[in-house]
Amino acid sequence: MTVLLVLIGVVAIGAAFTLMLTAPDNRDDVTVTEGSPGPAVSTQRPARNIQDVIRDLEADEQVDLGPSALARYGQAISPQSRINLLERRIVHAAEGSNYSLTQLFEVKFFGLLLGFVGGAYMVYLNPKPMNWLIAGVIMIVGFIAVDVVIDSRAQKRQKEIQDAVPDMLDQMVISVESGLGLESALTRIASTNDNALADELTRTLRDMRLGASRGEALHDLLDRVDVADLRLFIRALILADRSGVPIANVCRVQASEAREKRRVRAEEQAMKLPVKLIFPLVLCILPALFIVVLGPAVIQMKQNGLI
Repeated sequence: MTVLLVLIGVVAIGAAFTLMLTAPDNRDDVTVTEGSPGPAVSTQRPARNIQDVIRDLEADEQVDLGPSALARYGQAISPQSRINLLERRIVHAAEGSNYSLTQLFEVKFFGLLLGFVGGAYMVYLNPKPMNWLIAGVIMIVGFIAVDVVIDSRAQKRQKEIQDAVPDMLDQMVISVESGLGLESALTRIASTNDNALADELTRTLRDMRLGASRGEALHDLLDRVDVADLRLFIRALILADRSGVPIANVCRVQASEAREKRRVRAEEQAMKLPVKLIFPLVLCILPALFIVVLGPAVIQMKQNGLI
């Protein structure tokens, strides 16, 4: 029976790889030109914005074969809200150039298959009700492990951007008041810092150099970040650009508010510290303290026959 389960696992894994490799060819539709000997590729889909052009330039001329069967199965058993959230998390984590949504769902479904094989083998060895529950948990963990990793990377990157916003705004105030324009100030900040915010500013400046307007590039930056302070500053910049308000005044006000919010966040974390210390204090420190203080007394009382 053990050999049979191992064979089933091998067949399941082999079937997963087969489905991944034999995905249907979902190339773009082609149109046949009248009088031509063969089909001609339709080029009636222009790029929607500068981001599409950049993605095409970074695609390394790879042919899009569409999602594999493994990815389609993974998406079929996932809620649409989770699919949309995972897609946004990929953008927030800046992993779009490393992993696509299709590849992540392939890994998710493959993890589900591995969890199924491992859980089935564990239930076969000891078919207790608790093992059935553990097998189900293993399958769920195998399916959501990718989501946990991407969520963690996205939160870490957004936290890094949030921590860098006040310093960036202070540099903006100094640069703009010294006579630099907005793009020159952003270029200076991006070149003198090494963090996630500098990377996002560099990408925004690249969009401007490739032909995007300032408002369009800033709107694209809003789509890539999930930091309230930066989003508020970008919206203020867009509004100032439209209404003709001096950018130096906007930067000064936003820098003051960002510093105040950072101080409030620090105070909030300090107020949470006593609550977080309760559990290690009660579970680790107090028992050891009681043993050291009361242990000799208990031993002496026991020797004297008092207990």
